[in-house]
Amino acid sequence: MRVVARHDTLSSPGVEKQRTWGPGTRAPALVALDCRVKPGNDKSRDDWLNSAENVIPVLDTGIQGTEGYVVKLTTVGPAGLVVAQLEKLTGQPRLKPGNNGQKTLRRIARRLWLICAFTLWPFVVSAGAPVFTGDFVQGGLVHGTTQPGTAVEFLGRKVRVDQRGRFVIGFGRDFAKTAPLYWSAPNGPRQSLTLKIKARRYRTQKIDGLPSKMVTPPKTVLDRIRRENRGIAAVRRLDSATPWHESGFNWPLQGRISGVYGSQRILNGKPKRPHYGLDIANKTGTPVHASTDGMVALAESDLYYTGGTVMLDHGHGLTSVYSHLHTVAVKRGQFVRQGQAIGTLGMTGRATGPHLDWRLNWFKQRLDPALLLGAMPGG
Repeated sequence: MRVVARHDTLSSPGVEKQRTWGPGTRAPALVALDCRVKPGNDKSRDDWLNSAENVIPVLDTGIQGTEGYVVKLTTVGPAGLVVAQLEKLTGQPRLKPGNNGQKTLRRIARRLWLICAFTLWPFVVSAGAPVFTGDFVQGGLVHGTTQPGTAVEFLGRKVRVDQRGRFVIGFGRDFAKTAPLYWSAPNGPRQSLTLKIKARRYRTQKIDGLPSKMVTPPKTVLDRIRRENRGIAAVRRLDSATPWHESGFNWPLQGRISGVYGSQRILNGKPKRPHYGLDIANKTGTPVHASTDGMVALAESDLYYTGGTVMLDHGHGLTSVYSHLHTVAVKRGQFVRQGQAIGTLGMTGRATGPHLDWRLNWFKQRLDPALLLGAMPGG
């Protein structure tokens, strides 16, 4: 029997503890899985241990049997998830049925709670520890869930947590190996856990024979570039309350992958900034679709670097940009659904051929869209 459960009292990644209890202690071992036990259970420790209804059904369903079990508790990632594995041990049960058996069961349960507490200390934290899903890797996006009303802080920023306790965070291309995340449950102390982020290796892409203005912009356009960059930066500061990103992510079009996230570009022999997007090449005029629900925050037909450009606000600090569009089919302030056409593919701005440069940000953290996608349809 294998159980995966949210565990509000663990937060440290990579922690593994194992303890074996003798024959006949399987029911109390089930109690000890939580150290405050079931997913979604808000009862206090004493309420839990004194509530026969949480223990006796285990006996009624015949789970006790004639064998004991070993219980293995393992945290999964930094999320505070617990995998509990019950493995059979041979032997005869020592727990007798009846009222005396119930009292014995509760006494053992109390002892097991203490064993669990001491075994897991100092990894024990209070309720509200976030649970995560996603990619703990450079360029990754992670979805978090915590107790509603919990305050979450990351990278010096107060993270938006919705009424269901959901939030998102992200890690840029060169993100550090570790970073602290802080949270405070309602009326609780400020606590922290350390997130571990996996490093990546990136490709090097060389492009030679480009016109000099494609490598270094002339001084005459610098004011224009600064003005356009200020507008883009303003969109990336948005922190809209609606989590439109929960519609998920789809490919915005089909085509050949001509550039990947994180690659170091060397233009005419000069190292330039890394590429922060996913490039998809196809014929000029190929429809480009919104990958995710969102609000159009910017729609321009001729920016210096990116030409025809659409930026979508997906809520909670997530924004995406679709660049080098031949035509732009949406306007600022317009809401678009996943799969809706927002323009056509082109080679406007600084581009060497028709392609879409698709990028995703969590505020200033530049993310890898490819991590959120499955295989390209028809690819």
